[in-house]
Amino acid sequence: MRARMYGLVLVLLCALLPGCGARGAKPGAHLAGEVTIGSRPLPDDADAAILFIPVAPAGRTSPVSAPIVRGRYVARHVPLGRVTVMFRVSRPTGRLLDGYSGGLPEYENLVPEKYMGGLPLDVIEDNPHQDFQL
Repeated sequence: MRARMYGLVLVLLCALLPGCGARGAKPGAHLAGEVTIGSRPLPDDADAAILFIPVAPAGRTSPVSAPIVRGRYVARHVPLGRVTVMFRVSRPTGRLLDGYSGGLPEYENLVPEKYMGGLPLDVIEDNPHQDFQL
């Protein structure tokens, strides 16, 4: 339950922050790469995203998010300097949550516990091979 709430908070945070996703953001680096868990590719049915949060935001620098599709992501305008990289990787369990009209699908979090707080990363320049092994 805690992992599900964590993923929901991450998605809502990104949706509510102005400039999230590079709209109105200052120029930054173009990062792309692969995300794996335990040296394995993400499951085909995974719903996944990556979020780059500036540690010491200067000016109008905002977090930048990008979807992870088939284990790969492309993120534009990632803030330069130190960022915390957060991951949301979940997949449906096939069960419905009780208490909702019609039921909501239940999702399980796939991000290992030790990466729930994110990873530090120093962004200096474009990097088309910025892979993350969780």
